[in-house]
Amino acid sequence: AALEGEPRVHLCIINAPGDVVVGGQVSACARVVDRLGRGRAHPLDYDIAIHCPELAGYAEPWRELHRRETFAVPGVRFYSSGREGAYQPTRESAADALLGMASGRVDFPRLVERAYADGVRVFVEQGPRDACSRWVQRILGDREHLVVPLDRGLARSPLLQLLEAAAQLLAAGVPLELAGLSRLQPAPSRPASG
Repeated sequence: AALEGEPRVHLCIINAPGDVVVGGQVSACARVVDRLGRGRAHPLDYDIAIHCPELAGYAEPWRELHRRETFAVPGVRFYSSGREGAYQPTRESAADALLGMASGRVDFPRLVERAYADGVRVFVEQGPRDACSRWVQRILGDREHLVVPLDRGLARSPLLQLLEAAAQLLAAGVPLELAGLSRLQPAPSRPASG
């Protein structure tokens, strides 16, 4: 309703119930924010036309930028808001998924609900930070699920965060290949400057 009469503002992302991203012309966005209440809005610190129809003019360069080599990951189901569900990543399908995500609205709750309906109960967030993990928690509420962020944005060692994530997954019965962890070395600590 806050977007009514504002053709230069788009609802770009639905993160979770009550958490959305709008984008568009600056003064039009300011009017929408005024309608919603300034206390509920936080400006993003970057300017990019994404998750909106305006990206269509750059569709082919965007798609080409994201045509990269892919590798099969047996036992892992990949989802994309640009494909409205699960897909098998290939050079072409991943580029198509990323183009679809960038050129249209991201409805994260719908994607999470689709994965949940497909039987997904373990969600691993690559990052950065753990925003998506918090959104999954809000979307699924008390329903059975496990959300494991690999980067919680804490002032803690990334290696320690990875080991904690692996421990959570192992405790939940998720099979992991742990041989590679033995090769990881923590970053050398620096002496405190005084």
